[in-house]
Amino acid sequence: MGFGLVSAPTVYDASGQTPSPKMWTGRVSSDSDGLWSVDYSSAGFTLPPRVFAQAEATSADNADRNFASVRHDTVTTTSCSGTASNAVTVGLLGATVLTDAQCDIDILAIGV
Repeated sequence: MGFGLVSAPTVYDASGQTPSPKMWTGRVSSDSDGLWSVDYSSAGFTLPPRVFAQAEATSADNADRNFASVRHDTVTTTSCSGTASNAVTVGLLGATVLTDAQCDIDILAIGV
């Protein structure tokens, strides 16, 4: 059995079928304050897309503690921004979150 081209899926929302979706993916780095931004204007979205961000560790010592969030009030048809944070264990059951994680952020934007 071989693999062939797969057509884009049909997408529906509460109003019915939507136009064919577009998808943009890329990687950005956060700055020293944990802030990041991305320009996905090359996708040509006509409405602000749904944006997902996932932090990737840049070294073994912070491999499982970084996470990223999208500031949804910044999402436009061409760009958005967010914050990278780092959770640090301060005891057996306690943790604290630092909002200045420097890491790479994988971005996925899906829209029409």
